[in-house]
Amino acid sequence: MSDPKKYEYPYRTNHECHLVFIWFFLGLTSLYIQFIDDKLPQRPYQIFSLFCFGIGVWFSFKAIELFISKKRLKGYPLCFLEPNCKEILKAKKNNIKNKEIWLGWGNEWTQKETQLIYELSKRSMVDILGESDLETEKGQGFIHGVLEREKEIKFPISLMNGHTLITGASGSGKTRIFDLIISQLIERGETCILYDPKNDHDIKELCKKTLESLGRSEDFLFLNPSYPRESIRINPLKTFGKSSEISNRVVANIDSGGDRYYVDLCFTVVQSIVDAMHIIGEQVSLVRIKYYFSNYETLIEKTICEWMTLKRVDWRKDFISTLEKLKDPALRAACCISYYEKKVEKKHPSSEIQLLIDFLTTKRKAFENSTGSLTAALTKLTIGEMAELLSPSDLNDHRPMYDIETIITNKKVLFVGSASLADRITSSAITKMFLAELACIASNRYDYKIMKEELGYINIFVDEASEVVCESLLQLVNKSRGAKFRIFIATQGISDFIAEMGDEAMSNQFLSSLNNVISTRSFDKPSQEKIVAGQPTTRVKYIAPAQVNTSSAADPTAMGGNVSERMVEEEVELFSIKLMAKLPDCEYVAQFADGKLIKGRVPIQAKKREA
Repeated sequence: MSDPKKYEYPYRTNHECHLVFIWFFLGLTSLYIQFIDDKLPQRPYQIFSLFCFGIGVWFSFKAIELFISKKRLKGYPLCFLEPNCKEILKAKKNNIKNKEIWLGWGNEWTQKETQLIYELSKRSMVDILGESDLETEKGQGFIHGVLEREKEIKFPISLMNGHTLITGASGSGKTRIFDLIISQLIERGETCILYDPKNDHDIKELCKKTLESLGRSEDFLFLNPSYPRESIRINPLKTFGKSSEISNRVVANIDSGGDRYYVDLCFTVVQSIVDAMHIIGEQVSLVRIKYYFSNYETLIEKTICEWMTLKRVDWRKDFISTLEKLKDPALRAACCISYYEKKVEKKHPSSEIQLLIDFLTTKRKAFENSTGSLTAALTKLTIGEMAELLSPSDLNDHRPMYDIETIITNKKVLFVGSASLADRITSSAITKMFLAELACIASNRYDYKIMKEELGYINIFVDEASEVVCESLLQLVNKSRGAKFRIFIATQGISDFIAEMGDEAMSNQFLSSLNNVISTRSFDKPSQEKIVAGQPTTRVKYIAPAQVNTSSAADPTAMGGNVSERMVEEEVELFSIKLMAKLPDCEYVAQFADGKLIKGRVPIQAKKREA
């Protein structure tokens, strides 16, 4: 249908198949006649037979083409390939060398495919194929079947740097797309950090097997509060450029109900504790922040005493005896404050100590107002096994201890799983805190102007992202590209972001920073519109019949008429939104940053009996 003046319905009845049979039958008949009657001249019959066979072969090409075109409409069955099979290894190897990521098979979607879909939408697939049993269990296989030929889909790394949104209904194949991307980025030797609230076993095992095949099994790290004995220990507050970054990570978990004043108040309280811990030389951790939040007076005492020691104030002679007589922490803190204000503050003032004193005295009410949500936020991250997982301190614990900066430097693969179905609040809190730390790392890469060639890429995968949407995630998506971050966000639908953020405009602003969109089967209208947005419309052709009857008033018996056909064009979407809800499992539509619209399908990296 490349010729604008030509119109042909490509899935018509295969008349050529009948003609092939007829012409071959005539050729064979001619040979048979000359064989049974040797008195007839053989040369004419032989020439006629060759002519018949030639015509039959000529028609067979079109017959086979029509047969294959119809067969493709049945769709493609799910493709199961083992992660280390030759087909996958070859595709991955070629694309890694060419700085591309292999995303299965498919082709670019053009006007030709739109025309074919338009034709099929007017007809019954049972009438076209002659049977109702299609190869795909879900969705409509003919959507992918209209592609004239498949080729390997290659996702250029340069486009991937603009961040990627993967959307689709549950069970439609989002995780399988994650599988392909993650395994290839691991093979490129890049840092990969995965946040999966479902704790998907398949992705976890794929990461482990990929690293094992590369001889890097020790580079796989696992963190999940539900499996504390198998998890690493990690302090999400260890890496920072400024102390305020630590406070931001803690307050990221506070439910403020939209009250910014309350968040700022909690931030100031946490900041006072963090600064004081730096003065006394104590490692900042969630457990210790919670301890000093509940024992504020003890922190004030330690901080003032350490400050005086640092400034070489000889306070022990005339003060230590008085302090040792007091047992109540509140009285000891008051005694230290009095001594500091009378004999130390004038010569050695400290803004950190002054903030501690203000919260204990003049701002006591404000301090108490911050207690509720801040205590709850700290408690859910420091209770039970969580204490040692996120605030490691036991030197006798055999589990390895890491921080995010070390993981990035050594190009590890970190899988953070959490049982959000059982405890969404804690699951969300863990992920938000790690995202806040990553946002700080991205900021530090900018602030300290580390040479770009010295930086390795950091690939962040966030599944069910609507559950952990927060300011840190927004900052990462909007501003981390120059710090060599790649963000991959998966969600069941864009509506989830709108519901979580409570503001459609803010959700659109966030999603507009994601330059690549890949969608499997989706019933979510905003997600469907995201795929087709920015794509130009196209025109489809169809034959419009017309019938005209004429008669004469002078002679009623004189009647005439004519029947005609004309080719009409109609403007339509390049890819119909309605098709998004009909995609079979593991098939997708992608719009990359280069503007191309891609229709593809991905394999399942597993044995069929295991999947």
